[in-house]
Amino acid sequence: MPSPPHLPDLLDQSGLTFGDHLLDLAEAVGVAELVDDSGNAIAPRIPTDAARLDMLKRAWNRGYEAFVAGVDPMVRPRRPYTGWNFLDRMVEIELNPDGTGPHNIDGDETRYRLPAGVCSRPKHAWVLTIDGRSTWRTIEDTTSHRVQAFLASSAASGSAGYPFMAACRPIEAPEGNAEGAAWEVIVAPKPTAVAWIRAQFRLVQRPLVQTDERHICGAQHDSTLRAFALAEWARRDASQADQFGRYAQDAASKLDASIAMDKDLSPRVVGPVHDPGVSALPVYRPQGRRASGVVVNYVTS
Repeated sequence: MPSPPHLPDLLDQSGLTFGDHLLDLAEAVGVAELVDDSGNAIAPRIPTDAARLDMLKRAWNRGYEAFVAGVDPMVRPRRPYTGWNFLDRMVEIELNPDGTGPHNIDGDETRYRLPAGVCSRPKHAWVLTIDGRSTWRTIEDTTSHRVQAFLASSAASGSAGYPFMAACRPIEAPEGNAEGAAWEVIVAPKPTAVAWIRAQFRLVQRPLVQTDERHICGAQHDSTLRAFALAEWARRDASQADQFGRYAQDAASKLDASIAMDKDLSPRVVGPVHDPGVSALPVYRPQGRRASGVVVNYVTS
């Protein structure tokens, strides 16, 4: 039986590593180690004490969770911001009829591991593309029961070509429970040649464990994540309770900046785009701007 696929991920590799963030937090709260076991001065490092390191990790991950949830540290009367663009990711899976592709599970040509952070159905139907062909096909997103029923039916044995239905479902992580939740996509009928399917997903933030891991938000939000982690540490540490208000205010200010930056990255036009050509009459197209919530009338001539 083939070994399980390595845990795929959709992390933005531009941000700092978990270890970098932990060192920043350790220095800010005064728990970074400045001498080695022999008493010699060293460059600052994260603490080797397991209990203290665990406290740093939990504080940072709680801050990370609060930031992705758009929770205001100052509890100002407004709704949490949930429109983060970095959570919308396109996922591409290689379908391999031999069960030996990079995403196949247990050598099964109908089962494929989805990247870490995917814990839902796609936002739209899958698109299937075939190597060497310019046309594409739509694969219906349906229930796992329907896909399994088709694979077990006599119709499956007579079907050849490419899948026309797919379903996403949670599974036990092939890499072990330490890696967190896992989801797969199961397709039917069985593919008879290599192809690729793509769909857009809304990702779910998961806690970081290893120091070489990276968060999903991108480098543009590193400073905000640091501020959230510091506020969370002060919330938990009774000795820094008097500092919490200042840290929370700084985190709230940086959250405002991150939200404004994220809105600037939102698509300027949503919905279908119609261009009648230069010789046609102008067409007024009402389109929404998610960045501002203002409806704008565009004129195409």
